[in-house]
Amino acid sequence: MRKKKITSINPIWIIVLLVPLFVSLLVTFDYSPNISFEVVVLAAIVYMVVALLHHHNLKTLSIEIMIEYALVALLCLIVVLSQSFLF
Repeated sequence: MRKKKITSINPIWIIVLLVPLFVSLLVTFDYSPNISFEVVVLAAIVYMVVALLHHHNLKTLSIEIMIEYALVALLCLIVVLSQSFLF
């Protein structure tokens, strides 16, 4: 029996399609810190999922790569959220 392969995802198309969406949501809901927080967390989750699926398809997924993407997403969350709560 053949193993099912996860459909190949081109990360560039995901970025091109979703970055404007996340930016417009942040601008639209700038008045609400709760919704802004949820948008930033959703963007970080999408970033991690796309990156992990990409490495899974290339068969280069390892624990080090998972930790790296989690730490980068966490750093981005800290930077974006600290900027939004300071101003």
